[in-house]
Amino acid sequence: ITQGGSFSVFKMTGGGNSEVIQGWTTSGAINTGLGAYNVVTIVGVGSNIQFYCNSQLLTSFNDASYASGFCTITDRAVQRSTMIIIRSRV
Repeated sequence: ITQGGSFSVFKMTGGGNSEVIQGWTTSGAINTGLGAYNVVTIVGVGSNIQFYCNSQLLTSFNDASYASGFCTITDRAVQRSTMIIIRSRV
């Protein structure tokens, strides 16, 4: 997400390549401005993945490509990334 209130979702496809899942989109759910606080939630159930910001749905999609993997939330303004490990339930 950006301080201007936009977000995008990409899927890494191997070899350093990526696929756009959701292009840059503006959302009123995102608190804007430098230093604004936002809570990002990612929910995966089966092949359905939902992205929320401040408890409001931003986007959802279905993708059964991987049984497990990881998600990185990147803050380009301060060049910091947070990695989240995703595993299937047993």
